[in-house]
Amino acid sequence: MNEIYTDEERQSALRFFNDFLKSVAGDENSYYRDKYKQAGFDWKLSIENFIDIEKIPVLTNDNIDMAIRMHYESIHGPGSWKDNFSGLLTIEERYGFLNFAKVSDEYGSASQKTLEILSERNISGAITLTPSSFTNRLARVCRKLKLLHIIGDPHAMKYTAVLADYLKIDSLIASYQNALNLGKEMDITGAGEYIKFIFVPTGHLSFFRLQNLSNFYPHAVVENAYRIIGGNIVGYRCRKAPYEDPNLFHLYDDMFVELLREGGAIRKPGNIIVSSIKKHGFLPLVRYKTSDLGIWEDEICACGKKFLRVVGSVDKEFHFEGIKLDIAQLKNVLFSIHHVDFQFQIHVTELFSQKNKATLRISLEYLDDKANSKSFIDPDHIANRWIIKRNFPLKHFIDEGLIQFDVKKVQAFEAHGDIFVWF
Repeated sequence: MNEIYTDEERQSALRFFNDFLKSVAGDENSYYRDKYKQAGFDWKLSIENFIDIEKIPVLTNDNIDMAIRMHYESIHGPGSWKDNFSGLLTIEERYGFLNFAKVSDEYGSASQKTLEILSERNISGAITLTPSSFTNRLARVCRKLKLLHIIGDPHAMKYTAVLADYLKIDSLIASYQNALNLGKEMDITGAGEYIKFIFVPTGHLSFFRLQNLSNFYPHAVVENAYRIIGGNIVGYRCRKAPYEDPNLFHLYDDMFVELLREGGAIRKPGNIIVSSIKKHGFLPLVRYKTSDLGIWEDEICACGKKFLRVVGSVDKEFHFEGIKLDIAQLKNVLFSIHHVDFQFQIHVTELFSQKNKATLRISLEYLDDKANSKSFIDPDHIANRWIIKRNFPLKHFIDEGLIQFDVKKVQAFEAHGDIFVWF
């Protein structure tokens, strides 16, 4: 942790911290206080009490860490804070810093349009339970939401269990170790009866570790979801648009899109950044980086709407079961199949209620002329042509029992469905 701060940084962080404490201390709701007194959960969780986000100073990660540390040491004495230790910090402190801070990072603050949309909606939230950079970024882009972020603190698990029980949360995005720590508290509240754990690892998460979790939560579904999206995830194809050009999309009514370009160039493709008021699981998408490249077309559709053209992908490969999969090669294989649109989605899941092995699934959108075909595509057609490693096709790894593979036919992609890939 950076211990060198300017006076301006210190003042900014302390102002933010003091304003936050005033906001949560000024109003207590007896319902919460009485119902959750045993867990010490007595602060009001209400969107009406949220601070105006536009008035919050822009803070860096170090600013936030420093402010928490300074407050802690003002109570427990100089030097009492240790890196990555948050055992005695209150839920209010963590919740406030991660939920209200406009953190200055490569994505910037949420767009004004997104803030206007979110301010009009009473949006539910989720619970994230991991200290990883993956969910730290997830927490930072979620503004004005009921989002509780626990920084790997076993002492805070009782608060998490209570909140999950009250909000009737049926999914948790969690790290392996924190899910284990949470098990006892979930059993106490009964929330484990309906909890569904969604694991989105930044690296490879062992099947055996996930299987251990299923032993802790016999009534829960444990799913390891890692998804790469290729293509139609920001909008829909209009019937009045030229169908021979499959890369032109109109945005959904609840979708706001920004193009993040290098150097601010106007006519160059940019990384598509999506915000949506529709919940994905429990969260709306707020400045979600899709890893697709797009550009706005000058041409206006016959229906009167603007076109967004998807022109490529940022991600060229991903790793599954220790095997590197080349996305460009998959695109070439799909392009060679005349009745298959080369837009696709890749899903990698481990469902213990069904199979004991990870499955790689390719979802493909079929074209109208083959809509009634009984045989869509043989998975072996792709598996034999998708070269994976040392000139071995995917079929080799399937035959060796290392990978389960199938192809799913979809009439149209659910462009804002259960997407669990975050930048």
